[in-house]
Amino acid sequence: ITIDERGLIDSMNPTALKIFGYNLNEVIGRNVKMLVPMHYVNMLVPMHFAGEPDHYIANYMNTGIKKIIGSVREVTGLKKNGKMFPIDISVTEIYLGGNRKFAGFIRDITEQKQAEASLHEAEARFRHLFESSPLAYQALDSEGRYLDVNPGLCTLLGYKTHELLGRRFDEVWAPDFRPFFREE
Repeated sequence: ITIDERGLIDSMNPTALKIFGYNLNEVIGRNVKMLVPMHYVNMLVPMHFAGEPDHYIANYMNTGIKKIIGSVREVTGLKKNGKMFPIDISVTEIYLGGNRKFAGFIRDITEQKQAEASLHEAEARFRHLFESSPLAYQALDSEGRYLDVNPGLCTLLGYKTHELLGRRFDEVWAPDFRPFFREE
């Protein structure tokens, strides 16, 4: 997406049009706030043109200090159908025919966010099973030190969690159990 200094859309490639659900004639000449709503647009255009407080690009235009130009930010996009969705956006300054423009590179991260949420849910379920199991579970590092233990192991050994974490397996278990711990 390219915009001018006033925040008006100059162009959008077919991928960006598809992401947002628009046809080219519906966006050209319109303010980028239709795609990146409200306060998120502060990162894209000088706000004195958009009627909101000036921040990032206006500051860059006045001082030359880059705060968002060349970096990637996660913001919220707005589709034509009104649905908000997460996007990564990277902005760069370009000159076309002597005119200053800003190019925004957009990536829809909806699937990434859904995968992260699923992973967090799976981690929470695993943690619940680990913590609530009456069986003894332990996680050791490559040197045989306890990284994590569950209450079942603490009950079996008669230790509290903080007493086990960081200690070596062979410091805790009786000599009869040490053969079960394999060192390589």
